Amino acid sequence: MKRHHLEKYARVLLTLDKIWLPMSKLSSFLKKNKKLKNNVLVLKLYEKGALALVSPLIHELENQGDDEVYFATLDLNEDALIFLPSIKRENIFLFNTTSFIKFIVSLFKYVMWSKSLGFKAVFNLDIFSNVSNVIMNFSFAGRRYRINQDDSDQSLAYNSKVHIYEHYSKLFNKYLKVESYLPSYPELFKETKEKIISLYLNTNDPLWQRSWTYQNWISLIERCESYYGDEYEIKVFAPYVEHDAIFLKYFSKYYQPTESLNLLMQKIAASTVFVTTDCGPSHFSAFCNTKTITLFGPESSSFFGSLSSHNTNISSEAPCSPCFNQYNKCISSCEDNVCMKNITVDRVMEYIRQSVGAYNVSA
Repeated sequence: MKRHHLEKYARVLLTLDKIWLPMSKLSSFLKKNKKLKNNVLVLKLYEKGALALVSPLIHELENQGDDEVYFATLDLNEDALIFLPSIKRENIFLFNTTSFIKFIVSLFKYVMWSKSLGFKAVFNLDIFSNVSNVIMNFSFAGRRYRINQDDSDQSLAYNSKVHIYEHYSKLFNKYLKVESYLPSYPELFKETKEKIISLYLNTNDPLWQRSWTYQNWISLIERCESYYGDEYEIKVFAPYVEHDAIFLKYFSKYYQPTESLNLLMQKIAASTVFVTTDCGPSHFSAFCNTKTITLFGPESSSFFGSLSSHNTNISSEAPCSPCFNQYNKCISSCEDNVCMKNITVDRVMEYIRQSVGAYNVSA
């Protein structure tokens, strides 16, 4: 089950929340002498890219004080745990998403798990998710921190004009009581650099508005072949293309299957430059010493762009951009993504030239 499937069942979970939570509060009230342990939970159900982005803050939470840090997410995100190498495997809870029934069963297991650990605080890093809010309540933590529509001791008001990392930083600061954090991403993948230009084609993205056209990608590859083909190898990564006739016709020569996130990371790390229209992989590449170029259209680079020193964002100049945000759940009425069409092949090639070097004079 993906996010929209889970959120569809939010009413069922909210009903459970209304029934169970008052009973739990009554039980806690009757146990007046109950002492919460130094256990802190971080909850992140969705968006692997956001998990990669916020991981420095989670590590900071581990390093400060005597708290034991736990983490809960969906089993769909298990491969993204590579960005949290210091959290013990036994401190991680994975929700089963193979069916809604199995998800409910794992939710009951989570309740027992949370009760046994006695969390003194939980950080809900999902914005405007009913499912995530219910799971946060079922942690029975003494303090619950989340990004919401208001600002309070344990909530932070969402602002679509402020970078998401700043939201997370301020949220953690409400607990850690320190001034600020600057993200520092460890180089987790240290592959030997090869002369490779890697492209991440998200042409079958369900959020089609952020897709660059096939023709643009074809033109970009032709340019790279013309200018750098004698020296550099071109590799293409793309999800959900096994049955895409157009993709297989034009890109099969360059296509590199990536069965896992770990394998994708290794291939990004081995590249000289990496180009993507999906900001998720650009957050992944922060853990590699690879120059990355990210194309932004319906999303805002000032809100969700990679903060890695190796990353360059190319933003659209369309007046209607950005049209994706957390308020509209990244659902836009746009029928013509001029924001991505405004990003030309010439413009992207110029940034590739800055990363790779001067064009082949004989081309």
